[in-house]
Amino acid sequence: FLITSNRTTSSAVLNAVYLKQRTNCITVGEEPCGTPNHFGEIKFFVLPMSKIAICYPTKYFQVVNPPENYFKPEIPVSVSYNDFISGTDPVYNAIVNYNK
Repeated sequence: FLITSNRTTSSAVLNAVYLKQRTNCITVGEEPCGTPNHFGEIKFFVLPMSKIAICYPTKYFQVVNPPENYFKPEIPVSVSYNDFISGTDPVYNAIVNYNK
């Protein structure tokens, strides 16, 4: 099983796509915040007069062909605040209760 959430971004999305393409994993959870095709490998420089740091991407990652620029879990599961407060893990429950 491969678990993603709305906090899955950048390189984690690339890793998820890599695993999905090369294994028989089943994806569970929420859609990632980031997309598989994106700019990354961030570098920065400091403006000499203002000393403001500027960040900029140096590479474009294209791991899926458009318009397939998304990653949707096969078993969509959302986690709510009430789940957190009650100590319930709906993603874990979805995995444990999974029937092939």
